[in-house]
Amino acid sequence: AKAELAHTDLAFTYSTRSKGRQVTHIAFEFKPVGSAGSPRALPSAPVEAWEAAVLAAGVSGKSLPQIREQLQAGTYDLGYVRYVLDTVSAQAKTGKVQKQGGAVFKALTKGYLLEDYQRTQQAPARVQRTANAAREQQRRKVSGELEDARKSLAFIQTADYYNAENRPGAIVEVEAKIAKLAEQLHQLSG
Repeated sequence: AKAELAHTDLAFTYSTRSKGRQVTHIAFEFKPVGSAGSPRALPSAPVEAWEAAVLAAGVSGKSLPQIREQLQAGTYDLGYVRYVLDTVSAQAKTGKVQKQGGAVFKALTKGYLLEDYQRTQQAPARVQRTANAAREQQRRKVSGELEDARKSLAFIQTADYYNAENRPGAIVEVEAKIAKLAEQLHQLSG
């Protein structure tokens, strides 16, 4: 086998490890050779962080150009790469994925997690819209209460029910409520 593979990309040498007279291990060392018999250049180190992360997940270096093409074509963004790495890693920890590199590669080239990723990207916008709607509803409520308090103040100042003894206390109480509501409205508007 060694002679047959000597002129291919799978040329190898081997050594044995023994314990006493018994061989316990055989270590194979494959030496890739180029067409001219010179050693092949090793692939260059990853240039970008996403490449290093994808390689660390077990994806082959040969697969990086396919992923890079999809990124450049705008099929997805770097956020999707991070999403895939995190999702597959979590699946691997729970035993749902056996070959993490293969699952990452497939998700990045076939896009089977893309729809989930896009939903997660829309979720913050929905949360913001919901928060804004709740804030607007609260602002309308406080504004209505402020209007009612101002009407109460006008009533206290003009109604015959109030006299010199009970009118000043009621006015102070309603003016304090108006000031508090005006401050709340200012905070909700700003």
